[in-house]
Amino acid sequence: MSNELKLEHLWQELEDVERRISDCNDMLGITIPTNYSNLRAASFHLTRTTLTVPDRLALEHEVESLRNRKREIETAQAAIYEQMDNPESCEKAPQGEINEKEQAKTPPQEDDGMGSGRRAEQIRAIVRHAKELKYDPLHIPYGGKGMIEELCLNDPLLFTESGFGHAWKAAKRGKLIDIEGAETYKARP
Repeated sequence: MSNELKLEHLWQELEDVERRISDCNDMLGITIPTNYSNLRAASFHLTRTTLTVPDRLALEHEVESLRNRKREIETAQAAIYEQMDNPESCEKAPQGEINEKEQAKTPPQEDDGMGSGRRAEQIRAIVRHAKELKYDPLHIPYGGKGMIEELCLNDPLLFTESGFGHAWKAAKRGKLIDIEGAETYKARP
């Protein structure tokens, strides 16, 4: 398949993914009009448009999956454009090896020890918000956890209340975050 044909297919898929993301966001952002003159009409509207928690979570998960696919498509497009611009850089390296040109282009990845899944993203967000609030992540002041939680819950695609709690515990186990003077709150033997 030619590069132009591959790009055309990717553009079509990208448009479809963006449309589906928009549709899901519209469904997640359902607003209920308050200008109903009669209560019966308002209650009917409420029962028709209110999403259940499982439905909301399923939509949020779908949006996250679609965003990941969008990133994959954009990466594939960039690779094709790179191949079209520099055909000599696309020499095949032996299986399992990276050719020197590609290795020189690839910046070294910083391994923060958190992995690459959703929980790792949540932990990174917790640490980032702590730093934004000018807190030392290992010495969060009294009341700081609540402020960090409030900031994190502003991203409903990444956090739920229970998800924040689980991510906080995981970050604490990994010694990435802790409350200042936490030892005073721990049970004494």
